[in-house]
Amino acid sequence: MRVCFPLVMALLLLLCHSSLPSTARAPEDSKGYRSRHTAGITVQPHAITLSGLVAKTPRLVQTATMNRGSRPGNNSQATGKPESSEGWHRILAEGFEDSFPKTNDWDVYYAPGYQPYFWGMSDYMSFDGTHSAWCAGAHDSGVPDLHPATDDYPDSLRTYMVWGPFDLSSATDATLLFHYWIDCELNYGENWYDWFSWYASKDGEYFAGYRACGQSHDWVDQEFDLTDVYQLGDLTGEPEVWIAYRFVSDWSITSVGVFVDDVELWIEGDQPPSITHTPLDTAQEGSDLTVTVSITDDMGVGRCRSSVSEGW
Repeated sequence: MRVCFPLVMALLLLLCHSSLPSTARAPEDSKGYRSRHTAGITVQPHAITLSGLVAKTPRLVQTATMNRGSRPGNNSQATGKPESSEGWHRILAEGFEDSFPKTNDWDVYYAPGYQPYFWGMSDYMSFDGTHSAWCAGAHDSGVPDLHPATDDYPDSLRTYMVWGPFDLSSATDATLLFHYWIDCELNYGENWYDWFSWYASKDGEYFAGYRACGQSHDWVDQEFDLTDVYQLGDLTGEPEVWIAYRFVSDWSITSVGVFVDDVELWIEGDQPPSITHTPLDTAQEGSDLTVTVSITDDMGVGRCRSSVSEGW
């Protein structure tokens, strides 16, 4: 009897892909975190159109000036904090320790027709602090809470975490730094089933960047150079730019998923925003004070957000 070898291999591959139920609990790795895959991660360029899903309200951004040094990047101690650099300014710092997504005005959502879970804070693991963002950490009403200590991410997931737009019209360089930990189904050749991706966009609809799948075994220090984005090129000089994180799962084989922590967005330009104030000569306890603060954004990174605290 003649046997068609390619047909047998295709049937075996399909059986392996569907034999492990999505409710099976993954074993723990050497660090005590649940882990199913051991073959490392695969990363490749990727792009997607998110037409009509992304908010286009301009961001109120806050900047921090770096000291003299080299280009921002994760340092040799892998602390996740960029090295100091002359002329660099941080316009986003997200550690997922506060009221995410409200603190920095992220847009988080899931795609229509898919499971109603999206990015949310998790205390299961973190690169720094006590929390990170988990791909299934929040949800709409009508579905149960999930916790990565006991639950896998759901099948049929399309979850998004987007920040922007921000202004790079006066920037000469820009980079996105973050850390991620991943455990999801591996790709087989050209077939990608579950994956995590990070993107940039200059119109809020077409996003391009990279996607990853597999198991990282530890936190990955990731830099996303916004001067050399897949299919988009150099985004400096653009008046509106967005960044986005996405997680995708298919109809079977799930695991712990992906966590993101310590997201920082840095840009380089001629001058940092300058802040001036009118000094007070005299003041008495209990009296009303008027403080005038002028903030000039010489970088062109957008309007600056400021607050005045009462300590009197």
